[in-house]
Amino acid sequence: MAEDYRRRFAEQGRYLLAELAKLGFALPSAPQGAFYGYCDVSGLTHDSYQFCLDLCDHAGVLMAPGRDFGEHHGDRYVRVSYTKPLDVLQEGINRVQGFLKSGRE
Repeated sequence: MAEDYRRRFAEQGRYLLAELAKLGFALPSAPQGAFYGYCDVSGLTHDSYQFCLDLCDHAGVLMAPGRDFGEHHGDRYVRVSYTKPLDVLQEGINRVQGFLKSGRE
């Protein structure tokens, strides 16, 4: 059972992080056994906290701002989890893409 989760999370992580990279989310280092990525969004916004609020309010997508995980450049980062099934992650990517195209960031 644990091996199934590990394999599924690895597949979901590869998909989500690659798609986010196409949208301008930079991943300074690949996750090592985690179920989340810590992405640099400084190319998209100067305030990851407000970015996360706006993304939630306008696109229905939840990401956690970096400041929730430390003070060092927390305004540059967001944490994204990839524990949901691929179809949910695909919908999330579509919503993030629509949000970014809307110019709300």
